[in-house]
Amino acid sequence: MKLRSQENTYLDLEAYIMKAWQTSEDLDALMHAELDEDEQANALLGIYTLNEVRMKDLWRVFEQFVQEKKNNS
Repeated sequence: MKLRSQENTYLDLEAYIMKAWQTSEDLDALMHAELDEDEQANALLGIYTLNEVRMKDLWRVFEQFVQEKKNNS
């Protein structure tokens, strides 16, 4: 298992991008779920929180690649 502080490869960047797309699938599943209003609100809050985590991870890896590009130029 790779630690978050280790260098990432282009394949890792692709994986983080794909994880970010998972949010749309989560929302689609929620739209088709039979939940009451409170359950929907809680699920939306959870999806929102997961999306924030996924996007922060993606941004961290992206910034690593930008910095690497600057260092190699």
